[in-house]
Amino acid sequence: MKKVIEFNLWDSAYEANKEFYTKEQIDDMTLDELMELADQTDAVDDKDAIHALNKTSKMKKLDTQEKFDLLLSKLNIEYSENYDDMIKSSVSLYPESTADGYEVFVLDYGNGVNISESVYYYETSAIEEFIDCFTDHSHDLVYIDEDIADSFSVKEEIVDRYFGEHVRDIVLNYDDFNLSENDIKLLMVEYQEEIADNE
Repeated sequence: MKKVIEFNLWDSAYEANKEFYTKEQIDDMTLDELMELADQTDAVDDKDAIHALNKTSKMKKLDTQEKFDLLLSKLNIEYSENYDDMIKSSVSLYPESTADGYEVFVLDYGNGVNISESVYYYETSAIEEFIDCFTDHSHDLVYIDEDIADSFSVKEEIVDRYFGEHVRDIVLNYDDFNLSENDIKLLMVEYQEEIADNE
């Protein structure tokens, strides 16, 4: 039985390719086969079934927060900027002051602060390390100081870095993420290449 995502994509693919395929042939195609069909430049003039979605609806993109929430759900990560959660977190990034009044940045992995490994003089270095290790903490609570997160658009950086790697699984398992038909359509248009990639 076809999934909800097929209601529009499969119909659009048929409309774009009906000179070459029957409705039954299109309906029997998997998502991967549809993506391959969309890439066959010599098959039809209007070859790309994904672009057909763009023509038939008013398209926008999911915003950063929506994508970030989907990514957290996919990775089973709990994210917090609430100071009270810092002590419970597996990873935390926060500012501290030295005895002589300098600000430093602590990236604590929950096993105690090691000055040579956990403390950063440069905020950007600490943030980069936080983002680098973000996907290593499935089923964990991660905390970042709210001011740091806001000033460096950390959520946007995380989405830019990791969302494309996971969007295919998110779309194919849309039931797990409570995606609406429109959300699926938006993601399929915005992330055509990532979703079509089999690797």
